[in-house]
Amino acid sequence: RAVALSIVYPLDDPYLGRELIKLRQALGDDTYLFVGGRAVPSYSHILKRIDAIELNILSDLRPHLHELQLAETRR
Repeated sequence: RAVALSIVYPLDDPYLGRELIKLRQALGDDTYLFVGGRAVPSYSHILKRIDAIELNILSDLRPHLHELQLAETRR
């Protein structure tokens, strides 16, 4: 399973870090969390903490999803 999220605005939301942590807890460790958008650099430290995969551009998502699909077929 995977969830993709775009963080665009604001760059300094004081509550978003906590919400991202809650989201990770709700999804569980077996769900991949991809995060992109122009505000990602502002939250990079939290994204690392919750093991989110940062996407620089949207087209980066496709290869990651392909890798996940290959990993699932190997199981």
